[in-house]
Amino acid sequence: MGSPRDRLKDSIAANRPTDLPTSPLPTVDDLTVIDGVSRLQAVDLLAAAQAELLDKPALAVCDPQTIRGAVMLSAEIGLIPGRKGGCFFSARGSHATWHLAYRGLAHLLLTDGGVVDLEVHEIHAGDKFEATYRWGHDQTPGMARPASSVEHTPAVGDAGDVIGAYGVFTLADGHERYFVLSDHELAEDVGRIERLLGVADRLGAPWLVTSDARHAAPHDKCVHDALTCLKHRCTLDEAGDRLFPNDARHLRAPPAMHRLWSSAPSGVLRTLEVAERCGFRLLQDLQPRLPEFPLPEGVDDADALLRTLADEGFRRRYARPGDAHRRQLEHELRVIRELGLAGYFLIVHDIARFARHHDILAQGRGSAANSVVCYCLGI
Repeated sequence: MGSPRDRLKDSIAANRPTDLPTSPLPTVDDLTVIDGVSRLQAVDLLAAAQAELLDKPALAVCDPQTIRGAVMLSAEIGLIPGRKGGCFFSARGSHATWHLAYRGLAHLLLTDGGVVDLEVHEIHAGDKFEATYRWGHDQTPGMARPASSVEHTPAVGDAGDVIGAYGVFTLADGHERYFVLSDHELAEDVGRIERLLGVADRLGAPWLVTSDARHAAPHDKCVHDALTCLKHRCTLDEAGDRLFPNDARHLRAPPAMHRLWSSAPSGVLRTLEVAERCGFRLLQDLQPRLPEFPLPEGVDDADALLRTLADEGFRRRYARPGDAHRRQLEHELRVIRELGLAGYFLIVHDIARFARHHDILAQGRGSAANSVVCYCLGI
């Protein structure tokens, strides 16, 4: 018969009902839409997610949408849930929560490229273990850096219970560890920041500051509170410590950050080091990744095909077009070309054409509903 997980995996792969308890999981097709997720990976992930639900009865009463969200997040990050996986689920009231496991953290560190080597070792009660720090110098004159040293001698014979673990990793060239500090203008922040600065000083590690921003301006905290309550399905009175105690977690201009950290300005200046090494480009990297429209044979430009279809529709739908109509069409085609959206319009046009051909009622809607291009395409 095989294990419950094996039976479930076979059922998912064959797209047939399973005799195991059902759960509100995404389908294989839902997961394969995500970049990099193959059908085989989707089947394995769903089987592992179902095993998580069977192992943890408390998840059975959770909101189905939160369970689905946890599974989709696992797929997007590329981690398999479960006891030996890279992530796991837990129930917090009626909310299913996703957690990153140490195995998953190690996987992300290695795949990110910042870490080229990572080892994790268990420490048993009978082992000899000592961690020390030696002070040395890097290529920057006068800049002290620690060379950490770990001495671990496993016990011979019965080592006893596992009492801890440690990791040793090597950073890729050009990468560096930073301590990140935030001042939320709370009394407890003073002691916390002093402790972290002490640790950074002992390790010789650089540190920088952030505002840990959760909203743009102080007055936006009420909106953040409302969204937090919606996420946890509770009222403001019931939210408790799910809400931050003040409105200090907002974006701050450079002068405000300098005033807040006037006693330690180096942490503000060091943020420029990180910013200069980031390859993120706001406008380019946040562009939606749209599917490519398969172009007909002999056509190698989506914008040219869109223009041809729009011109045909323009002549067909406008009996006596004026100069204003033509200017609007040219303006829209230019904007679509600049934003790289020709494929999107071609896909929607193809869907509308298919619906009309099969007598399926279709209604165009959205922010482009008043578009001349959409009108010419028959969307």
